[in-house]
Amino acid sequence: MARFVIMSDSHITEGQEFNKDIFKMGVDLICSIKADFYFHLGDIVESGTLADYKLAEELLLPIKNRLIFIPGNHDARNVGDRLYGEFYGDREFEMETKIDGTKFYITGLDSSIPDQNSGRVGRRSRHTLSKRLDQLDDDLIKVVVFHHHLLPIPNTGRERSTIDDAGDMLKVLLDYDVDIVINGHRHISNVYKITDGSHELIVINNGTFSANKTRYRELHSFSIINVIPEEVTTSRIQIYTNKEKKVTKKYRHHPALRFGGEKLCRIVHISDTHFTHGREFQEANYDKAVELINKSGADVIVHTGDVTNEAYRLSYKIAADKLSKLQLPKVIVPGHRDCYAIGWELFPEMIGPMDPVWESPNLKIIGINTSLLEEEVGSVGRFELQKVLDEIHATKEQKIVVVAMHHHLVPVPNTKHVASLTDAGEVLSALGKSGVDLVLTGHKHITWSVQVEDAIISNCGSLSSAKVLSLAGNVFNILDVYENGYVQIDEVSLDENMRRTTGRFMIPVLK
Repeated sequence: MARFVIMSDSHITEGQEFNKDIFKMGVDLICSIKADFYFHLGDIVESGTLADYKLAEELLLPIKNRLIFIPGNHDARNVGDRLYGEFYGDREFEMETKIDGTKFYITGLDSSIPDQNSGRVGRRSRHTLSKRLDQLDDDLIKVVVFHHHLLPIPNTGRERSTIDDAGDMLKVLLDYDVDIVINGHRHISNVYKITDGSHELIVINNGTFSANKTRYRELHSFSIINVIPEEVTTSRIQIYTNKEKKVTKKYRHHPALRFGGEKLCRIVHISDTHFTHGREFQEANYDKAVELINKSGADVIVHTGDVTNEAYRLSYKIAADKLSKLQLPKVIVPGHRDCYAIGWELFPEMIGPMDPVWESPNLKIIGINTSLLEEEVGSVGRFELQKVLDEIHATKEQKIVVVAMHHHLVPVPNTKHVASLTDAGEVLSALGKSGVDLVLTGHKHITWSVQVEDAIISNCGSLSSAKVLSLAGNVFNILDVYENGYVQIDEVSLDENMRRTTGRFMIPVLK
C-alpha cells in the first residue's frame, strides 16, 4: 500500500484570511503521520507577495523537506509566480517509484495563470503528458496532481474558476489510463469515479488546510489517501477535532462490456437544431436526419434544446413545422436561445411543456428547463433539483430513468470550459447518486459521453446548425439499452453519411 498525505490551500499571510493556530495544529498532525508522499497542492500563500512567501518559509520549516509543492492561482498573484520559483523551484515534477512491490508514476502540473483565479494546463503540457503516459508500462498506477478542480463539485456555490481546458484534460486522462487525479482549489473535499467505458478514473478534491474561507460545514482539513491496485481510500482529517471521514472507491482497468439479452429501448438524441429563416439553419441536413430517424425504430426522440436560433415567432413557426415531420414520440426541453424575450411564452404555446415528463413501459424521461431569461448560462435551481430527485425516486417500476437538459454538466473536449450551468456541482453530485441512468445534454455542439458515479452523461452535437464545432459535422445520437445494463451510444454524421460508436457503458442497477 502507498500512502499520500495531501494538504492544499493554506493561504499563508499576516492578514485575517489565514488561521495560523489551525495551521500549526495541522503541521503537528502531519508530522506524526508516516506516509510515502507528502504534497501541497498550491495556494501556499494568499497574495503572492514577498512577505507572504517569507512567512510561509518560516511556518513550513518543520515539514518543508517532506513536502512536494505545486503552485496555485494565489501563489501566482502579484508576480508571485517568480517568487514561487525562487522559494520552491520547479513548478512541475514527475517521478517513478515502487512501493511494496507496486509501481507508481506520479506527476504534478502547474495549472496557474498569473493574476487569474481560473487555470489552464495548456496544449503543450497536455501534449507532453500524453507522450509520457503513452510510454509507460501498463502495470504502473498513474497519479496526476494539479491545483484547479477538474470536475464541478458540490457545496462550493456558483461553479467557476476551473481549468479552461478541462474537457481536453479529462480526455487525455481517460485516453491514457490515468488512475487517480488529485486537486485542491475549491476548499471542499469530494471524490468522484468517472469512466469513458474503457477505463475508470478516481478524481479527488482536497479541502482547505488553514484558510478562513471555509465552505458549508467542512472546516480546515487535509487528506490521507491510501492506494492499492484498483482501490483508493481517501480519509479527510479535520484538523481541530482530528475526526476522520473515509471514502473508498474501487476502479477497474478496461472493464468487460458486452450487450446481453433483449434490447430494452432505443433513444434518438438530437440537439441544437437552431431553426430560423436564414443560413444558420442547415435545412438539407435536417431533412436527411428526419428520414433516418423515422426509420430508426426508436422508442422516443429527445431534443435537448436550442430548438430555435433566436426565439422569434417566425423561428418558432419553422420549428413547429419541421418538428412535426418527426413521426416518433418527442420530449423537447428549451435551450438558452429559446428563452430570449417572448420565447418564454412561445415555447409552451408552439412546442410543449418546458419541463416535460414522458413515460413508456421501459422508460421514464424527465426534462429540465435550465434556461435563464436572456442569459447564455443556465441553472437548475435548488427547488427544481429537489423536484427532479423526487420524480426519480417516485419511479416504482424498474425503468430506465433519463434526465434531459440543455446545458452541459461535465467539461467537453475541444471547447473552452466555462461554467455554463452555474450549479453544475450540486446537480452532478446529486444526479450521480440519485439512481438516474442517463443524463442527456447539448449546448456545446460536440458529442461526448462519460459516466460519473452511476449516471451516464451524454452530450450531443448539433443536428442542423451552421455553427459546426465537430469534425463529424451535423450529427445525432442513437442510444441502445439492453437487459443486462449495457448501453451503446452511436453518433450518426449527416455530412459524412457515417455511424460510429462513441460510448459503451453499463448501467449498474441492471448489471
